[in-house]
Amino acid sequence: MSLKVSRNPAVDLAPMKNESVLFQPETNKFCLLNATAAFLWNQLERPCTVTELAQKLCDHFDGVSLTEAIRDVEQTVNELLSTKCLTSSQI
Repeated sequence: MSLKVSRNPAVDLAPMKNESVLFQPETNKFCLLNATAAFLWNQLERPCTVTELAQKLCDHFDGVSLTEAIRDVEQTVNELLSTKCLTSSQI
């Protein structure tokens, strides 16, 4: 069983110079995204699995192994799921 994650449509994005800020209106919380997390957010124009996101990270950033990318993507996705900035569905 695998999960696809997608953006919560209620969440607003405010891009800044080197990072981005998400606002979750349901919880009234802000979430600061570094450049990598902002890249992942931008890749979620359509739902993706962690593995798909990790592969996109490897394709975009030089010197990142798939193992490292999966670990980092899982951590970011879990944080964004816990703040309700992302939603997930089973596939």
